[in-house]
Amino acid sequence: MRGGSATLTASSTTAGVEFRWYSDAGLTNLVFTGAVFNTPTITANTTYYVVAASGQCVSTTARTVNVLVEAGPAAPIVTINPATGTVEYGQTATLSISAPQAGATYNWYLQPTGGSPVHTGTSFTTPQLTNTTAYYAETVSAGGCASSTRTAATVNVNRDFNPGCDFANQASSTINGVPALRGE
Repeated sequence: MRGGSATLTASSTTAGVEFRWYSDAGLTNLVFTGAVFNTPTITANTTYYVVAASGQCVSTTARTVNVLVEAGPAAPIVTINPATGTVEYGQTATLSISAPQAGATYNWYLQPTGGSPVHTGTSFTTPQLTNTTAYYAETVSAGGCASSTRTAATVNVNRDFNPGCDFANQASSTINGVPALRGE
């Protein structure tokens, strides 16, 4: 977990048991009573202690529950092929993660935050591009934590040549019914 709350659950084979959750080993700071404890936001490793009570009887030894905060993974380093980052109108580019982290997943987005991934994997071949397009990659650790930022990779499109506009590949001209110029 990274900077969130945790749900801690205690159970007993004895019916009618009340669970008391403490934030200190001396059991002086009661933070919750009940079987399911939703912690406040935790940003550092935290230890809780839980005891079971039934009437006047209280367990003699508290159970220790450690909540570990996972450091978020680093944002990925992205390379673009072609290395210039520019493709011709209608071509694709391949975006790749440099030195992928073992066990991590890589998601590709069209926006720097939010949204749904357009691809998951260490390599992504774009669709045929007709406009300059920015893609954003994030790392998701094996524990499910995403990098705090996404890495932008912009693929530029050279619009000087557009095969869809290359319709004038043949021309002819006539003057008084006599061909004057013909090109192919």
